[in-house]
Amino acid sequence: MTQVDPERWDPGQYLRFREQRREPWRDLVAMVEPDSDMRVVDLGCGPGELTAELHRKLGARETIGVDTSPAMLEAAREHAG
Repeated sequence: MTQVDPERWDPGQYLRFREQRREPWRDLVAMVEPDSDMRVVDLGCGPGELTAELHRKLGARETIGVDTSPAMLEAAREHAG
């Protein structure tokens, strides 16, 4: 398996392609029944814009974003408010 340098992930570049990533994401989220007691983990959350939307759409009690890139996690914190 190839190692990826987490420092190379750029939130700005990632966000430029958000629409291409969003379509399959919406299809997957549509399969999940909202539940206010749910805990959600977004693995590879990137800059977090979809993590925040996931939290709203599912009405989850708690949503956690996980990523290997410090820059992506910082951007995700900003999206989380």
